[in-house]
Amino acid sequence: MELLQDIPMHRYREIGWSFLTSTSFPIFCVYLLMVNQLGTIKRAIPIPYDLRQLMGVYNLVISVVNVYCFVGFMQCLLEAPSLYEKTPNAKLSFIFYVYWITKVCELLDTVFMILRHRFRQISPLHVYHHASMLLLSDLGYTRYAWAAFAMPLMLNALALLFGLACLSSSISVLGVPVSEVSAEQPAPGSPKLICYYNFWSQYRSGVGKFTPEDIDPELCTHIIVSFVKIKNGLLDMKATFEGSTQEELLEGIKGLTSKNPALKESDEDHFLSLHQTLRAGLEDQYLLGTVVSSKPTFFTASYYHLPEVSQVVDFLNIITYDYHGHWDNQTGHNAPLFAPEGSLSFSDTLEALVDMDIPKDKIVLGFPTYGRSFTLSDSEAQEVGAATEGPGEGGELSSMPGTLTYYEICKILMVQGNQWISFDDMSSMEAKAQVMNDNGLHNAFVWALGMDDFTGTQCQDVMPFPLIRTLKNSLQPTEEVHEE
Repeated sequence: MELLQDIPMHRYREIGWSFLTSTSFPIFCVYLLMVNQLGTIKRAIPIPYDLRQLMGVYNLVISVVNVYCFVGFMQCLLEAPSLYEKTPNAKLSFIFYVYWITKVCELLDTVFMILRHRFRQISPLHVYHHASMLLLSDLGYTRYAWAAFAMPLMLNALALLFGLACLSSSISVLGVPVSEVSAEQPAPGSPKLICYYNFWSQYRSGVGKFTPEDIDPELCTHIIVSFVKIKNGLLDMKATFEGSTQEELLEGIKGLTSKNPALKESDEDHFLSLHQTLRAGLEDQYLLGTVVSSKPTFFTASYYHLPEVSQVVDFLNIITYDYHGHWDNQTGHNAPLFAPEGSLSFSDTLEALVDMDIPKDKIVLGFPTYGRSFTLSDSEAQEVGAATEGPGEGGELSSMPGTLTYYEICKILMVQGNQWISFDDMSSMEAKAQVMNDNGLHNAFVWALGMDDFTGTQCQDVMPFPLIRTLKNSLQPTEEVHEE
């Protein structure tokens, strides 16, 4: 029996030459050329494709074939007299061949990432792994069907199956048992950055289509899905308000009082008890937050008991935006850092909160990744406070009159004809974060992930999520501020 360690040195040189004459080498070169031209390919495919159904079938087929190869490799290794034996094995050669076919097919992983605009997932490790496994499996079935070559490929098949199993058990977009949802707090002193994911953003077209797969997992400390309801122990994310406007919904709620006169427009007596009941009913690993209006007259009112509520919840999300909109019948800034006397602003809300008996680490201030648009009554009158005749035109992708996403705003000017837009950019995000840091507040939330330039291709800001990323980089840890 000849062993692997007995091979003369000149035979190892033959292995290197065999790569150049193998069937896989042209495929290997084309693959590397494709990866090298990612920038050109990205510009040629401006709109990401939805390949979820195709990839579901693809992953199933790849899983079945890898199970077959793993079992085959294991059997051959157990039957081999020695792991280092270099005697050709016909059965092992066939398994190498099947595995080589799967490695050729798995190059589609990179193609799928390109078509779905997952360019940041195409890392050097990803490219090296796919290219090396292709060549190694080719070497096995064409020249050296030895047990020694089977070991790394068997482990690779096992790792792939483990990865696909983890993927299939991840949280579903349309429903997940409540018992499987948990959250971890950031490290003590580090800022919270809570990001809202609007599930309806997945129904937008073109570059506006935003799915959970588009979320950068390193960007936010918490992600809140809006909106969901709990049904039979599951999170049900199917919309119950499709086809209705916000005004129609509010009128429908108000109309309930005609059926039950005991209903009231406000119920301050039970606001605190509601949160206490929720906290008591949730296990410790679950976070409880609440959303509060930005108007100081609201959250400073004694009957809302916000200091007491803050002791029960994990965070208070303060809506420090929507200060102005088309409902004012005049132009105004959506989320101004400062404002003239008599008008509310981000800093006004911040100062009122700081003066209250609320732990600063529970206060989370809101940042919009969208702008408010107005239709001017007179296109020549463009100042703040100019008369308007309604909401601005809806965006081509978001189709929301009076609201434009950041990536839509990047395509137009602040004033275009009779359209007037107020929005935040990276500079205003940074300025607001600095005011927060100066006042000992370090937590923020954004509305919403799918409204930022999440592809990094629409605003020429180079990086995906430019607004949210700027905000994240501007928030200072608590310890850093204390040291100053």
